[in-house]
Amino acid sequence: MKLWEYVGKKVRVYFKDGDIYDGIVIDFDHDYDTYNGQNAILLRTDDSMFSIDENEIESIKVIESEE
Repeated sequence: MKLWEYVGKKVRVYFKDGDIYDGIVIDFDHDYDTYNGQNAILLRTDDSMFSIDENEIESIKVIESEE
């Protein structure tokens, strides 16, 4: 996945475990910058902010771009 393309966009993230979260991707971390060697995004939801590793993601759908 080209996770860096989602920075600044509102997305719906579908996880491999069946969870679904909506939020804005506020950052991207390259695999060489993470502790586990996975590309990752930082997702801000209405009530939290958390990092999501690429291997946890089933798919991502852009809902809208952040203005």
